[in-house]
Amino acid sequence: MVSRCWRSLFGLSAIGWPAWDAAVAESSPAHGRGVAYSAVLLAGVAPSLLTRPIGGVLADRIGYWSVYLVGLAGEAACLAVLLSAFRESASTGDRQVSLRGLLRRVFTPSKDLWRFYILTGLDSLLWGVSMGVLPAIVVSQFGVSNIELGVLTTVLSATMIASQIPAGVLIDRIGPVKVLALSQALGYRWP
Repeated sequence: MVSRCWRSLFGLSAIGWPAWDAAVAESSPAHGRGVAYSAVLLAGVAPSLLTRPIGGVLADRIGYWSVYLVGLAGEAACLAVLLSAFRESASTGDRQVSLRGLLRRVFTPSKDLWRFYILTGLDSLLWGVSMGVLPAIVVSQFGVSNIELGVLTTVLSATMIASQIPAGVLIDRIGPVKVLALSQALGYRWP
């Protein structure tokens, strides 16, 4: 029961993703947003070079709950910093939002945005099929420990880190659609 509640709350933490995106968009000029988004993703992924192997060590030596407790303490510290050091700078406009208006905006977007919704959903579905079980496959087929799994996933993080700023520069130079196409082509054989 506790595990189910924990997973539900973890899923709710995704409400911050649109806020991060909005903050980056607000804080960067339009001609430099590709690099700005890449830099934020880089800052978010870079710590995993250390944390994934550390998580593996904790899980193998102490147990899985130690990983969650360390994560909980870290998230509490991040929340304290956020509340004490950051102030709202965006003009939020009219805070009155009707449910009907919100649903209309979400479910009747422009033709271009519908295409983006469909492509994003399909891409997530296809990647999710394999990525959701990939750690279990690696453990069962190759018998790796949690520490080794942490090191292996660190390679993924290192690749993401190395590609972020060049990707942002490329987005700012040639546009996001061409970079998305390149990303899809590179990821085609992975799942």
